[in-house]
Amino acid sequence: MLPNREPYRAYGRVPPPASRHDTRFVCANEDDARLRRDDVVARGRMFRKLRFQMIADRNPDVFDSLWYYMALRGFDPKRMTISVTEERASSVGADCSNGTIYGDSGRLFHVSALFAAIAGTEFGWPQKWELPQYEQTGLTCGSNWDDEDEIGAALPRGHAFPNVLDLHSYPCLKTTPENSQCLPTQSPQDLKDEAKANFNAVKAFLDSYGPAGAHGYEPDIFSSLFLLGETHSNRFQTEAQAQGQFTCENWPAIGPWGTVRGFNESSLAGRTPASVVRPWNYPNHACYLLPSPLGPYLPPQ
Repeated sequence: MLPNREPYRAYGRVPPPASRHDTRFVCANEDDARLRRDDVVARGRMFRKLRFQMIADRNPDVFDSLWYYMALRGFDPKRMTISVTEERASSVGADCSNGTIYGDSGRLFHVSALFAAIAGTEFGWPQKWELPQYEQTGLTCGSNWDDEDEIGAALPRGHAFPNVLDLHSYPCLKTTPENSQCLPTQSPQDLKDEAKANFNAVKAFLDSYGPAGAHGYEPDIFSSLFLLGETHSNRFQTEAQAQGQFTCENWPAIGPWGTVRGFNESSLAGRTPASVVRPWNYPNHACYLLPSPLGPYLPPQ
């Protein structure tokens, strides 16, 4: 017998699968989280914990609670956010010709979905994404929430926006539109151009919330600190990796080189407030030292 779905009404409903994304009706309970991590259930839980009984003290607003404790301990609560990942393209510099269902770059699909969720508006994968563009770019392009066939999820209410954008990004060309793993044979120039395209998309996204932006003026987003919260390291574990094939995380060894140079050539370089770059560091993994040196050092601009 299926659990009572009435308590989950606030999350919206999603029609049966009509695309590769395998989206299902939302049942946000502990035993029925069968959606992708970046889909409704997991993302929704970051904001509000739902159980079968809609009782206030059993369904805390996670987002508001974390902001409260940040302020309680003397920190700026708006520095608390949720990290999201990039969407990789399958051809150099490619992007959606008409934007995503959110009106933004296909490379930042998860960023757009996050901020839509924070605002209390619809979020999720589109049902009527454009297959030709997907085959050309590897990105989920097109559609509009005004389309009657698009039924997204929504949180019970909106929240104030953070003033930091935390993107986990390992720039590279992906193997195929369907396979997000890095293409092992890509050139340093291609990886640099991919990084540049990603960072240009971030700048465009932040500007879209500026005084003349397409999304309307939201000063906390427009003036957000950009945090590259996870990216390529230059650490190696095996002899083959040390000879320049792959980093410790099994990404192309040219990843750090291309990421920094792509950033320095992007429109995000030199932006105020400054950006923060944090390479991935896994203390319990054999190939890491603490602290982990980044030399030869090439400072982002």
